[in-house]
Amino acid sequence: MKISYLGINKTAARLIFMLVRPNFWWFDRLMDAPKRNKFAMAQSVNVVLTKKPYQPLWQPIPGFVKLQGNLTTEIAFITKNAPQTLRRKTGSAEDKDAARLALCKAAFIVAGAVAAYAHDVGNHELLVRVDTTLTLLLSGRGQDSYSKCEDILEAATANLASLGDFAVTQAVLDNLQQLLEDYDELLPQPQVTIGSNKSVGQAIDASLERITGILENGLDNLMLKFEDTNPDFYNDYTNARIIIDRPGGHGNGNAPTPPTTPPTK
Repeated sequence: MKISYLGINKTAARLIFMLVRPNFWWFDRLMDAPKRNKFAMAQSVNVVLTKKPYQPLWQPIPGFVKLQGNLTTEIAFITKNAPQTLRRKTGSAEDKDAARLALCKAAFIVAGAVAAYAHDVGNHELLVRVDTTLTLLLSGRGQDSYSKCEDILEAATANLASLGDFAVTQAVLDNLQQLLEDYDELLPQPQVTIGSNKSVGQAIDASLERITGILENGLDNLMLKFEDTNPDFYNDYTNARIIIDRPGGHGNGNAPTPPTTPPTK
């Protein structure tokens, strides 16, 4: 069974898209318009799912929690990897030190929140993974700090749906992601070859395919139970599932385009 997209508020869908659309200047390098639009749709869906009023509706459903976590992981993978194909600038030692400290402080705060959550639910593996100190995060080479902070972000992203009570929100993780990208730009980087660009592009394509499966085969089906019992949640979700037609990375004023094969109830 699939969700019907008849009667969707397309204005609402376009608004959600505008709020979460990615920075297309770097997506242009790896993904054509349909792929960028699909990614923006996935981001819109995740924004809806992680709204505080809606989380209590689906969090008691283990399968839903797993699928939302998988969706979040795929979005984070694309966000993290697409900018890697662009060459960075390098900065002064002072800039690098300041960016490194800001990154490590932010990651340390997130790690503490994740550790508190892991202790609360008895997840020893997660607790060990994020157990750290600011000194440890700042130790070693710059790349070492980057890798440690990146792992903390990945751990938090995978558990975001359960971290609201521990003051970790999507905005907090977005800030940490931005700090990672800012610091990464200041690190010396080897020149990326055409071959490595191709590999990243193929990995992103595979991630988009997984996103399609998560939505069409998983979340769309689980959302059916909310159509009558929680229509606001259901309608926000279906609005977000509209793929906004943004050819060539530039809006043309056309109406939103539904998925290639519109789900039918």
